[in-house]
Amino acid sequence: MPLRARTAPPAEAPLLAALEGALRFPLSRAAEAQPAPALLRERALEEAAFGRIVVDERGLTAGMRLNVIEPQRGVLVAWAGERKEFDRLLAPEMPHVRALEKIEQEIAELVQKRDAQIEREKNKLESDTRYQQIVARRDVAKRRFDLKSAENGQRPANLRGYHWIYVIAMLCIGVAEWLINYDTFFQFFEVPAIAAGATAILGLLLAFAAHGHGTLLRQWAHRFGAHRPDIERGADWRLLAFATFSLLLVLAAAGASRYEAVARIAAGQSGTNLLGPEAAIVVHPVREVLFSLLANVGAWAVGVFLAYFAHDSDPDFMDAAQEWRIVEQIYARRRWRTEHEI
Repeated sequence: MPLRARTAPPAEAPLLAALEGALRFPLSRAAEAQPAPALLRERALEEAAFGRIVVDERGLTAGMRLNVIEPQRGVLVAWAGERKEFDRLLAPEMPHVRALEKIEQEIAELVQKRDAQIEREKNKLESDTRYQQIVARRDVAKRRFDLKSAENGQRPANLRGYHWIYVIAMLCIGVAEWLINYDTFFQFFEVPAIAAGATAILGLLLAFAAHGHGTLLRQWAHRFGAHRPDIERGADWRLLAFATFSLLLVLAAAGASRYEAVARIAAGQSGTNLLGPEAAIVVHPVREVLFSLLANVGAWAVGVFLAYFAHDSDPDFMDAAQEWRIVEQIYARRRWRTEHEI
């Protein structure tokens, strides 16, 4: 029994001293007390020479008790004498020792009960059909992500295009377009509600066009490469056509309404001016329209820039990484209650 190297309190010092004294009892005395096989054979022959051997109820003869049992009994008596003081000092502490043994037994029972409860919770979760579907979907998403990640050199995917900040940034492009064109449409329609509605529609169209052009520009090699199936490339060409149509529609609507508004201002100055012809404001419709269109093109260019740097060059890798992230979150939420219970 190893002893802890520590300073014992005064009440424990005699008990530890007695323990150390008992532990100093040499275990080799038990081996030394055992007679050699040759001596045992000689004593057995002497006992058999009497012609009659008496065996007691434990299967021992008088010679066995004398030559084998008694030497070992003497060792036990000597050992009892050595530990007598330790047993005397330990006796008052035995209730505490038994209490500690009981606590250890209770802990073992509680650990066993806990393990059984954990196993039941796991079995309950794993038997749930919805959870099994999530696990299967997670495995498929993980394999797809690992495959695309290996194809892209294990680099991290650019997922900024799926972030809510990107959505807000593109909406800000629409808001900027609204600020640029509202006054023009108000001068053209002269009705605030109609002007606000038309401007909001053009803002959304411009944001969509910037998103489509920036995304396709970033992912051009993958979306229009020869390895891409024709049906998928056709979908990308349609996206490019619709984004371009949206941009042209915005520019045409903004340019036409701006030209008409400027033309109305010029026509309103063609009458008699009380301040004289020198006080008339010179209006150039073409210049006004070009400046307005440049502002619209600038807003579109900013949107293209944002979309370009918010998307990954490989759309399949980006989609696989986003799917894996979503499925992993669903999986974690489904396991949360069970893990919390455990």
